[in-house]
Amino acid sequence: MSSSAVSPISNPLATALPSLVVNTPDALLHGATLTTSDLPLDKGEDFVYCMTHRGTESQGDCDILAVFDGHGSSTGVLTRAFTYILKQSPLSTLLATENPMQSLITHFDGLKSEYGNLSGSTASIARIFSDRIECTNVGDSHTMVFIDGVLRYVNGGHCSSNPTEIERIRGMYGSQFRFESRESWRQEVLSPTELTMVPSRRAVFPNGPTLAPTQSLGHHDITGYAPDSMVIPYTDGQDVRVHVFSDGVADVFSLDHPADILFLSRANGAEIGAEAERRWRQEWIYVAPQRGIQPRSSTWQEKRDDILSKISPIITSFPDGSCDDIGVASWYRPGQP
Repeated sequence: MSSSAVSPISNPLATALPSLVVNTPDALLHGATLTTSDLPLDKGEDFVYCMTHRGTESQGDCDILAVFDGHGSSTGVLTRAFTYILKQSPLSTLLATENPMQSLITHFDGLKSEYGNLSGSTASIARIFSDRIECTNVGDSHTMVFIDGVLRYVNGGHCSSNPTEIERIRGMYGSQFRFESRESWRQEVLSPTELTMVPSRRAVFPNGPTLAPTQSLGHHDITGYAPDSMVIPYTDGQDVRVHVFSDGVADVFSLDHPADILFLSRANGAEIGAEAERRWRQEWIYVAPQRGIQPRSSTWQEKRDDILSKISPIITSFPDGSCDDIGVASWYRPGQP
């Protein structure tokens, strides 16, 4: 993939807000800046945690960004229990280990008596060293890495639309694993102003919860684990931007639409959080395909054109109370000439 330097510009999509910084490093490494946004628009279960780790000579120093999206039962005392335990955990130690995701899994495995199997959290972690970014993810939160303004990495989600995940879980449970019998739908953003609805299935785990993400910390380890992991190298002098965010951001952006990719390649965490909140509250052009008709392509332009050819669009918006929590952390180091 070719790369080209991109000069910072003001983005008309973003409304700049003062950054809300949570657990931030005292001194960021590599001449970087960090901005975060943690907006409790729903249950207040997103959690943003950032730190600087002074590593060993062999491991090296790194800045660490982590976003967790907690979830639990809608009623009862176990609601948000896992998120509470997460916030009390020694994250500064766990995230600094050689394998931070495995350290989190092991840590919470020893705390099963303190939370119910209906309670858990996604986790998306980026560790930025002087020459590389190490990314790991469980669930449907995301990490995006831009080098010289070019998108170099974004993880896929662990959900029912991921065939690898379905194969993994069926390998664990066989015929005991199933999806919800009733048909459900979720929104899919096509552009900054357009969305549609696509079929969505939640996974029903044996003797456990019904979940949208097919992997999650907590839930008494019922989902099993196969984290996405990637190392993205970069060189001194390159322009580097890293975003880690929950589905409260991803659900109102199209991560393959050129305008959204351009915005994310230039925005900071505060701007992303503000834009995500604005989109949860804005009016959308809703384009609904006829029942049983699937878009012929996964590319946003052909998908949009295919849907628009089937039915006239209408104007809609998310109902009050249907916004999701927003959690995002962004790390940026400008390139050097």
